[in-house]
Amino acid sequence: MTGPIASARTRQFDRATLALDRGARPALHRQLEAGLRAAIAEGRLQPGAPLPGTRTLADELGVARITVATAYEQLVAEGYLDASARSGTRVATDLPASGFRVGDADVERFAPESSFPAPNPGIPLAPVTMDERAPDDEIDLGPESFSFASVDRRAWERRLVAAWREIAAEASGAAVSYFGGLGDPVLRQALADHLAVHRAVRARPDAIAITSGATAALAAVARVWLGPGRRCVVEEPGGSQLRRSLSIAGAEIVP
Repeated sequence: MTGPIASARTRQFDRATLALDRGARPALHRQLEAGLRAAIAEGRLQPGAPLPGTRTLADELGVARITVATAYEQLVAEGYLDASARSGTRVATDLPASGFRVGDADVERFAPESSFPAPNPGIPLAPVTMDERAPDDEIDLGPESFSFASVDRRAWERRLVAAWREIAAEASGAAVSYFGGLGDPVLRQALADHLAVHRAVRARPDAIAITSGATAALAAVARVWLGPGRRCVVEEPGGSQLRRSLSIAGAEIVP
């Protein structure tokens, strides 16, 4: 390697170990997360070691910058990395330099079994999927598959700028406030209007609840309507995370 990729700042980590398989089922950012996580756990990436910028690593791996940024953000959230606008992204300094890959002999020494929480009885141990072998021409319908070619970038940029100006003009308004369990009343009113015009659904704003995503919405649905002894039918193929959200209430999941 030449140029900044082999500079002294990043020499201690061989990024050839981050080869990504575009034909594999996990999304590319998930593969990158796993590769970096393993390098840190095995001691190949030492505490405090600097990582290349998102653009630099994206260019080397041949992926979109958002793929690297998403992987970095996840590992920062998990405590593997530290991110700073001044010093960039580094391996967290409070991790052991010798690595922390826990083997069978280490479990008792580092974390006695009694210190782990009991498994959630509502989550199935086996994946809730069909037994048949996937076809060779399988189409990825996963929720993490997304093409930026379908996005009108300039339209989104205009709307983002307009949204930031609106927030700045109302520093103490609804856009920067906390709400009750149903969410922002302005957003709920906009959704009710949208449903009336585009879906012919007559919905009152107080009958709409805002969640952080489909997974959170289904988890709320599961807590309300599902439970032990009940059965929930889901489409196949479907998202495994959504199934886990439904099954956590203890219901039987039927593909």
